[in-house]
Amino acid sequence: MIRRRGENISSYEVEQALARHPVVHTVAGYAGKPVLAEDEVVDMIVLRPDCTVSYQELLQHCARRLHYVPVARVM
Repeated sequence: MIRRRGENISSYEVEQALARHPVVHTVAGYAGKPVLAEDEVVDMIVLRPDCTVSYQELLQHCARRLHYVPVARVM
């Protein structure tokens, strides 16, 4: 579990939702530690060879599978 803005977020659930996208090969979620704030949910995604996907498409994909989608920055 990752605590973010007073809510517990299951990194496993987020990983599983992302892993169901057809272009995602591997995903790993963890808690990022900002300097002056609570944990942030961070997911590192490896795509299948020769595939691309937009950040918006991944958000929409997760929104259909998760009850809450934390929107964050793309790095």
